[in-house]
Amino acid sequence: LRARSAGFSLENMQQAASIVHSAGKHLYVTVNALAHSNELNEVKNYAVKLKEIGADAAIVSDLGVLDVMHKACPQLELHISTQASCQNYASALAYYHHGAKRIVLAREMNLEDIRDMKSNIPEDLELGGGGHPNPAGLGAQIGQILLGLGGPGVEGRCGGGVGDLVADIFRLAPAGF
Repeated sequence: LRARSAGFSLENMQQAASIVHSAGKHLYVTVNALAHSNELNEVKNYAVKLKEIGADAAIVSDLGVLDVMHKACPQLELHISTQASCQNYASALAYYHHGAKRIVLAREMNLEDIRDMKSNIPEDLELGGGGHPNPAGLGAQIGQILLGLGGPGVEGRCGGGVGDLVADIFRLAPAGF
């Protein structure tokens, strides 16, 4: 689904599922690709294969991918990635109605926003937070610094401490970085 994907093979993921399950843990597979229409049959097959190899859930960011995976394999639990930037209860409900069981919320949300969302969604839809920065967001923020563009994350105002992490990277980076 991605041009330069360096993802794991299904065999590797099956081995990983065995290892993590023997330790009493879960295997969540990230499927954050934005699929083209001609890839949707592959998405269907992938959902079924993920369940067969023992994945406990797939984490997705594309609404169409969510819908296709849910219809192809309703037994596979589906979570919404923080990359989907879910920030309101209407989006949460849309994801829920397409099969999502958990939503990793947008990092920009504050406690008041989360309480509002929770009061407007079904009780069985779980909300979660990222807790640590997304490498893609970190890369974008490093790019903003290098281009002199600034921004909330660069200034340390975004959630998850990304601004502090970026500052540490530049503090520790070799001269001329």
